[in-house]
Amino acid sequence: MNVDPREAIGVLGMLAEEDPPAASPKDYFDQVSLVVAGTIEEFGNGRVYDGKKATDPGAVPTALVRVRVSDVVKGSVDQPILYIELTRNGWPIEEFTEAIPAGSQIVLYLNRAPLGGGELIIGEEEAEAPPGTQYWSPAGLKAMAIATGDVGVVLPLAGVALPDESCLTSYRISRPSAAAAIDP
Repeated sequence: MNVDPREAIGVLGMLAEEDPPAASPKDYFDQVSLVVAGTIEEFGNGRVYDGKKATDPGAVPTALVRVRVSDVVKGSVDQPILYIELTRNGWPIEEFTEAIPAGSQIVLYLNRAPLGGGELIIGEEEAEAPPGTQYWSPAGLKAMAIATGDVGVVLPLAGVALPDESCLTSYRISRPSAAAAIDP
């Protein structure tokens, strides 16, 4: 398939529109309950919004990224594995797996994902996660950075691929000033 990691990461970064959009990831620090760094273990099928199954008319299937947390900058986690819900935009899971292999480093600014209820229908039967999983979502368009292969660090939709992992490292070690971390 030969999928460009920058393109795959850009698709994953297509989150809800922001108004106004954040200038950089550090702008999310005060808006989120959790800031973590870790490694991607695998991609899988996530929950389905606006439907019970991915094939339902109008349904929006998500990708589920299993992340092993190595560092918590803000908030706390009960277990070392987090399940992150991201948009798929019609892409098959296999393309994300090829473009962003297991072991890629990731930094995320997160809030709890919606639970559903009322008018929001969320189908969980196709999600590749244990029952009772707490799902998380990045706070916005630039609330995620991924370092993979020779691409360096990619900030979704920022149009920036940095030459090395130094900016990702600055996220991980900049306690307590993660809000002053990188500025793309």
